[in-house]
Amino acid sequence: MYGGGSAAANNLMNMMGFTTGKPKGRVLTKTSDDIN
Repeated sequence: MYGGGSAAANNLMNMMGFTTGKPKGRVLTKTSDDIN
């Protein structure tokens, strides 16, 4: 679900605060890395 890799989706998740260093944010961190 959060491993789409879509820039827009990542931006949305970033806005919602999903990529703010969550414990299980392994996939989220990967997606966040994709934004960089």
